[in-house]
Amino acid sequence: SIAGADGTAVGIARRNSDVDVQLYLGIQNGAMYRTDLDPNIGYVQINPEGSSSQFVTYFYLDPNNNDLLYYAGNQILYRTDDAENVTSSDWSNLGSLPEVLDNLKTFATTRGTYDPSTSYLLIGGDDGSIFKVNDPKNIASISTATNITPPSASAGSIVSGLAIHPTNPDIVLAVYANYGIENIFLLLIFSER
Repeated sequence: SIAGADGTAVGIARRNSDVDVQLYLGIQNGAMYRTDLDPNIGYVQINPEGSSSQFVTYFYLDPNNNDLLYYAGNQILYRTDDAENVTSSDWSNLGSLPEVLDNLKTFATTRGTYDPSTSYLLIGGDDGSIFKVNDPKNIASISTATNITPPSASAGSIVSGLAIHPTNPDIVLAVYANYGIENIFLLLIFSER
C-alpha cells in the first residue's frame, strides 16, 4: 500500500522512455496527489486551486499521452498538458458542458499518438449525458462539446464507464449504472468527427 483513505481515481504515467513511473491518486473531497515514490519528494498535492469536487474525486490521465490530465471539479473540467510538473495553480479551467448540469463522472480518450485532427475526449455525467470534445489538448472551453447521449438512455442514470475502441475511434461502448434500464450502448460516432 502506498496511500490510504477513501479511494477514488488513479493514474500511472511512464516517464523517461518507460524507465520511471509516476503515480496519480485521489482521496475524498477532491484532494489529488502526484508521486514518483521518491522519499525525498513524497506526495505533491496538485488538485486545481479554487475547484470543488464530489466526495469521490474523478480525474483521468490519458493512457497514451501521459502529459494530458483532466480533473472533474463537479461540473467544471480542468486540464493540464504538463501532468509531470503541474501544481495546483497551473491548471486550465475549461468550463462546463453545454445544455446540462451533470457532474462529470467518467472519461475516455482515443488511443495512440495525439493528433489534433482525430483525437477526442468523451465525458460522461451523473445524469446520463455523454459529450464528445474534439482536440481536447488545444481547446479553451468544453462549451462547444457535442452531445452524443444515446436517445434511449435513461436520464438520472450515471454514466459509469466509457471505452473507445483501441484501433477504430468511431466505435464507443457506454455503460450506465442504475436498475431496470438499458445499461450498455454501442455508439457509432463517425459522423460526429
